[in-house]
Amino acid sequence: LEKKKFRNVFLKQLDKECFEKTQTLPVYTFEVLQQLQGDKYSLILGQDNQSVLSKFKNYQYIVDNFPIFYAQPKQTFHSTDIRVDILNDKDISYATGKSVAQYIKNNHLYKESNK
Repeated sequence: LEKKKFRNVFLKQLDKECFEKTQTLPVYTFEVLQQLQGDKYSLILGQDNQSVLSKFKNYQYIVDNFPIFYAQPKQTFHSTDIRVDILNDKDISYATGKSVAQYIKNNHLYKESNK
């Protein structure tokens, strides 16, 4: 069943690509989604599109027919920021995960006395 399910998704992807390649004018998001209508698809957009979705051509069709999710941007931080947080006894699990943060804390790593 999983192979068949995967194959169907793959074939639909090929159909969508063929649809896009055969168009001579710009292909709008709603047009691609219309080709997928009846299937269970969601739309994943970059967070930058959240404030401009209403400017998409036929956006109401998209909103009414497809669940929309916005990808969160990757959080960026630098090792220097992490070391400063360690020196200030702040939680660093946002960058390392809980187990690594606990290991660093338990072993007093990156403290000034360890330089």
